[in-house]
Amino acid sequence: MSTEVRTIRPVEAPPLVYMWVVWYRDGLALAQFDPRTGEERLWGEVDWERAVKAGWYPIPEGLARLAQAHCTHRLEPRLLPYAEVELDGHREEPYLRRRNSISYTLQGFETRRSCVYLIAPPGEEDGVLVLDGEGGARVERLPAGYCIEVEGRPELGLLGMGFIIRRCR
Repeated sequence: MSTEVRTIRPVEAPPLVYMWVVWYRDGLALAQFDPRTGEERLWGEVDWERAVKAGWYPIPEGLARLAQAHCTHRLEPRLLPYAEVELDGHREEPYLRRRNSISYTLQGFETRRSCVYLIAPPGEEDGVLVLDGEGGARVERLPAGYCIEVEGRPELGLLGMGFIIRRCR
C-alpha cells in the first residue's frame, strides 16, 4: 500500500476581463467601475428610464490597475471584442450575466475554472450572444426581429471589434 501524499492546489478563479457599461440618451455612461476612483458600482444604480444601450466591454488597463484595490475579483485587461444591446425604447434592463463553470477530472479534482459573459435584449431569459473571455463569441439563439451586426475593422483583429444586438431594420 502506497503512503505517498500529494498536495492538491486549488484552481484559481477566472479573472474578470469584461465590465458592464450602460449608455444614456444624453451621451453619459455608467460603468461597472468608476473611471475616477476605481470603485465598483452596483447594477441596481442604473437608471433604466434614460438608458439606450448596455453591454460588455473589455476592462482598460489603467482602470484595471485603479479598480483592483477596490475589487475582490482579479481584473485582467485583454484585447477582446465588445458586445452591446440597443434597448430600442425599452425601459427595462437587458440580460447581462457572468456565468462561471468548473471542469473536473474523473477523480473529482478541479482542473479549470472559466467564465463566460452572456448578453440578450430586455425580456429574454438567457444569453443570445456569449463571449468566452478569450476572444471568442458565439450566437446561442436569435430572438425573432433581432439582428447581430459586427462593427469595426476585422483586419485589425479583436481590437475595436464589436457585436451589436438590435432590432432588424
